[in-house]
Amino acid sequence: MAVTFIAPDGKEYALNGTASGSGYFSPIDSIQKPDPTNPPAKKDIGPLISEGLKLCPQV
Repeated sequence: MAVTFIAPDGKEYALNGTASGSGYFSPIDSIQKPDPTNPPAKKDIGPLISEGLKLCPQV
């Protein structure tokens, strides 16, 4: 299941591989903040993906 994030400006970003692989959404890393404890890395979006998956109907 594709998990996406819609920013306040209406632009939709891919949060997981399924969404990224579809080619329809912008990559989230373009707006993802750096991890302050590990500056080269980006903040963990795992919890956001988990919450998004909970909203998806199970097949």
